[in-house]
Amino acid sequence: MAKAKDNARAKARDPDTGKFLPGWKGGGRPPKQSPDEDIRKLLYSKAPELVQRAINLVLEGDIAALRMCMDRVWPVRSVQVEEMQEQIVELREQIERLRRLRVV
Repeated sequence: MAKAKDNARAKARDPDTGKFLPGWKGGGRPPKQSPDEDIRKLLYSKAPELVQRAINLVLEGDIAALRMCMDRVWPVRSVQVEEMQEQIVELREQIERLRRLRVV
């Protein structure tokens, strides 16, 4: 049991400096790998198949898949969002002016 603790502590230390590695909480075990990391590794191993499936869904007309692909390929920058919001405000003002004139 003492050997296991010593081995865990040795893995949690930088071999050059002897300092504890980031994420070490000082318990009897080295830091655990997060579940996210396991999922990420699984997805990376299947990446080509997943990408091809997403493309097939888009070609079949799946709008949600299209949006997902476009968000990854051509993400909307925050500057674009601000510009769009400004345009929306201007359009609302124009609509309100037209309503006052009873055109719309």
